[in-house]
This record gives sequence, C-alpha cells and structure tokens, in this order.
Amino acid sequence: GYSGGAVLPLLDQFHRKHPRHGDSKTIRWITNSNESSAGHVAEGMAKSSTEARDGMLAAGIVVATSGPGATNLVTPITDAMCDGV
Repeated sequence: GYSGGAVLPLLDQFHRKHPRHGDSKTIRWITNSNESSAGHVAEGMAKSSTEARDGMLAAGIVVATSGPGATNLVTPITDAMCDGV
C-alpha cells in the first residue's frame, strides 16, 4: 500500500500493538514507493499464494490514497484481471 493522508487512520489499525488485535494475527503491511508498484505487489502476492489449510488462496489487497492515487491502480488491476487473479 501507499501511505498518504487519507489512509493514515487505517494504518493505525494495522499496528501490532493496537488493542483491537489482542492475540489474533495482525495484517502484514508492505509500503511501496507509489500506488502502481503497490498494485503490482498485491497482484504478485495473490499469484504466488499457496493453498491454505482451509482450501483458500491468499488475496492481494492494495490501499491507495484518494484522487490520482486511485488512477495509478488502473494498470495493475487490469493486468490482474487479464491474468485471472
């Protein structure tokens, strides 16, 4: 994901010491230099995931800032859709 002003409150929720998590597993956050590379990382995570015990594959999720940040995700989203991810 790409950390910008619009998503900073969301990032606070991901911190491993946030009281909401308790003993549960936290979400892994990977910071990137821009939204486009974040989209390609999410696509790669989904493509390279292996089947878990429950038979499900991991999802690649990307978070971007509002405005132009969202338009920078067009290429990785289109690439993932074309590859069937």
